[in-house]
Amino acid sequence: MAAMAQREAGMIRAAASSSRLVQRLLARAEQIAATRAAARRRERRAPGSEWRSAKALWPDFTADIASTNRTGN
Repeated sequence: MAAMAQREAGMIRAAASSSRLVQRLLARAEQIAATRAAARRRERRAPGSEWRSAKALWPDFTADIASTNRTGN
């Protein structure tokens, strides 16, 4: 009987610890999702923010300027 009670107590502890683990994993998943959602909102608020330089928009334009400066034309 005592061995059976110990086994049951061990199973209860294992179930409780796995339940806590699942809760921690769910909380972490919610944090990750919230962080990614915030990043997407920031991207949406500043559309085209990656196109802030003329070189990024018109690479040939800046190359023409550089070659003109070198040749003096």
